Amino acid sequence: MRDDNWTDLGECKWGAVRSPAALEAELDRKAERYPNSRGATLGRRYFVRRAPTARRGRDGWYSLDDLYELAGAASS
Repeated sequence: MRDDNWTDLGECKWGAVRSPAALEAELDRKAERYPNSRGATLGRRYFVRRAPTARRGRDGWYSLDDLYELAGAASS
């Protein structure tokens, strides 16, 4: 649990993402059902093999390359 009253919810899709908007809507629907008794702010994170062009560099979207880059930086 984070101390800043924030909870990250994530969706992983390693296949092709045909509709980024549909993926965002899917996580929004899941977030509505998330038991949030603390009343925390719910952040959304999307982990995909390749970030769709329309979402590249957008906060909350991470490609597999991004994850490898973070892992490399952490081990340095």
